[in-house]
Amino acid sequence: MVRHPETELIDYARDNHPGIAKMWADGTYRGLREHAAGQGIDLTIRTKGLGVAGFTPVPHQWKAGRSIGWTSRSRRLVLDYETNPRSSKSQVYWTMNRIMLRRLTIYRIGADDRITAPT
Repeated sequence: MVRHPETELIDYARDNHPGIAKMWADGTYRGLREHAAGQGIDLTIRTKGLGVAGFTPVPHQWKAGRSIGWTSRSRRLVLDYETNPRSSKSQVYWTMNRIMLRRLTIYRIGADDRITAPT
């Protein structure tokens, strides 16, 4: 039996995160809808539509692109240095924690040397 990484991803999501009921994917994963339905996950395929030329934003896809952009600022995540997937996973956690902490602790110093929160 040939295993596909895409089906393994859906199986992993079901096994480790049983609360997941909905997933989004692009047109590449059309064939996984039946597999996801068998696992109790509603898989919605997002495409820009037939006959649409040029750039058209796809709903919810910007979230993934934004997150990838944030993590690609981390030097260790730009290239695939890590040989152990657990190590890469921990680097993603460290990077996202760094981003959260930076956003929570940004303060501005005014002309009168008072520290104020950003507006």
